[in-house]
Amino acid sequence: MKKKIIISIIMFICVVLAGLTIYNFSSMDAKESNSGSEGTISNTIKNILNITNEYQITNSHPDQEKLDHATQLLNKPMRKVMHFSVYFVLAVVLMIFINYLFNNKRYIISFMITLILCVGFAYSDEYHQTLVEGRTGQYQDVVIDSSGATFGCLAYGTYYLAYFMGRRREQKDIIENALKKVQREEKVNKSVK
Repeated sequence: MKKKIIISIIMFICVVLAGLTIYNFSSMDAKESNSGSEGTISNTIKNILNITNEYQITNSHPDQEKLDHATQLLNKPMRKVMHFSVYFVLAVVLMIFINYLFNNKRYIISFMITLILCVGFAYSDEYHQTLVEGRTGQYQDVVIDSSGATFGCLAYGTYYLAYFMGRRREQKDIIENALKKVQREEKVNKSVK
């Protein structure tokens, strides 16, 4: 029982950390948030170019203006990918936690609770952004966040079903083999008598 409590607390802390990470991103004002994502994208482009040039895959050395233009083009789509990704992670962590609380026996209920909590968090997150200077809440982001959460639940569900169905099949095989062994022993005992 102590082990389950400790594991539950650790899982709960992971869920809280995922939520706080999202809240922290939403708390940044528009300028800070935009410059952070642009800096990450720009550094990623530079690193990819350096690696591909080093291995002679490409021979590209764009000037700063071209790098800035590429960064601007990628900024909005990458921000939407991040929306999807952080809610994917939140949903997986939350789904693991809730499913664990139900002793891995109520997958559909865990799925529904996780999805409701993630969508509710997405709505509250977008509302929270309206309170931050220069930021707006967008329904489109709630849809993207909810999609990320749905895919997170489905990804965990795929793992869950494959793992536990395989485990049940393995347990069934063990029981069937044990029954066959007992039946063989009974036949041997009857033939000896």
